[in-house]
Amino acid sequence: MKIEKYRLIIFLFFIVYAITNGQEITNKKVIEYGNFLKTFGQNLLRENDWENYSKYKQDFFVKKIFNAYRTDPIEIKKMFNKSRLDIIKECKSDRKKYNNLSIKKLGSIETILLSKLRKKLPQLAYELLNTHLLLKARVISKNEIEDKDKTYSDLSLRLVYLKIKIKEILIGNERIKNNDTLEVFYNKNWGNSNTTNWHINQIYLFSLNYRLMNDLSSLIAINTFSDHSNGYFPVMDSVLIDLQNHFGFGDKVKWNSFKNSIKENELFTIIGKGIK
Repeated sequence: MKIEKYRLIIFLFFIVYAITNGQEITNKKVIEYGNFLKTFGQNLLRENDWENYSKYKQDFFVKKIFNAYRTDPIEIKKMFNKSRLDIIKECKSDRKKYNNLSIKKLGSIETILLSKLRKKLPQLAYELLNTHLLLKARVISKNEIEDKDKTYSDLSLRLVYLKIKIKEILIGNERIKNNDTLEVFYNKNWGNSNTTNWHINQIYLFSLNYRLMNDLSSLIAINTFSDHSNGYFPVMDSVLIDLQNHFGFGDKVKWNSFKNSIKENELFTIIGKGIK
């Protein structure tokens, strides 16, 4: 009996160790990304000349951003928030000083870097770089909430919360795997709500980004786009319906063909590896 007890203790120890060790690796990668952004920000302030960077160096930046978000986007967002709060603390109530130091916020540095890369990358490659999750999933529940309890009575939030079960991951991270269930949301005020009627048990392609709230809780938002697609892409009979031809492969494209086209996108040529 004692032997079995010791075996159980040892087994639990290794499980805890494995989980903790995995978290440390992820955190190290996030910290490494933060250090990279600090260095880039310092160089940018000194040189102020993007054209000094070679194509090789620009591709290196693309890899850094993409690979960082394959680890833990929520921890990255928390790191950005800490960077912002540290500057606020340093500046206290000095608004002018805060404005001068805002360039040192990690989130601001990343925004500048992405804006520079936007001029160099094809549109879809840039969009995929900015996408935290791209996956095929089935809607298993839906809840619509209209929140009118706001400071300004003429404004309201018409939120749609969906629980989705992942069927296939095209762009992901260490937090998710196939068959996981996620809760995602969409604000009907973001676009034409008449085109975004998600149905339970229907399969869709979801383009998603993590958002960090003021209380440090995280939400996953459905990405909307200026082409009126509103991030709404049904998959019916293994055919992706893209009425606005947002991805550029046609308004109806077979799923496997779509997946292969994403794999062959220039972004993954730069990264040096496609989607498994």
